[in-house]
Amino acid sequence: MRKRSTRNADLAKKRYFFDTSAIAKLFHVEKGTPQVISIFRQPERQIIISRLTLVELFSVAAMKFRTGEISKEARPSYVRQVLVTIALGEILVIASRGEDFDQAAGLITNHGHLGLRTLDAIQLAAALWQNTQARLDYFVCADQRLASIARLVQLRTIEPSDSNS
Repeated sequence: MRKRSTRNADLAKKRYFFDTSAIAKLFHVEKGTPQVISIFRQPERQIIISRLTLVELFSVAAMKFRTGEISKEARPSYVRQVLVTIALGEILVIASRGEDFDQAAGLITNHGHLGLRTLDAIQLAAALWQNTQARLDYFVCADQRLASIARLVQLRTIEPSDSNS
C-alpha cells in the first residue's frame, strides 16, 4: 500500500480563504459563529488568511473592548486564542505581496463604484492570488458587499452571517 504524497493530500483538502469579518467569528460568539465552527471541524480542510487579517484581528479585539463586547480581562484571551490557533497550524497565514497591492488598485478601479474598500480590496487580491496557486473552494466573508464583489470576480463564497448560505 502506497501513501499519498503530502502534495496530493493537500490537493484533496477543501481550501477556504477567510476574510477578517468571518474569521473573527471563531474567536467571539456572534451571528454566524456556528457556521464558522462547522468549517473548522471539517477533517480535510485548509483555512487561509492573509497577514493583513492577523493585524485586523488585533484591531477587532480593540474595537470589541472599546464597545464593551469584551472585557478588559477578556481582551488578552482573545488575542491569545488567535495566536494559539495559528501556532497549532489550524490557520495558514500568507504573506502580503507587492502584486496584491497592484491587483487591489485594479479591483478598486473596476469595483470601487460598488463600495469596495481599500483593505477589502487587498484581502480580495490575496484570495485571488491563492486561487491561482491552488483552487480555493470558498472565500468566506461576513460582509455582504465584499462577498458580492468576490462573486463578480469568480470566487465562490460562504457568508457565515447569512443563514441561507
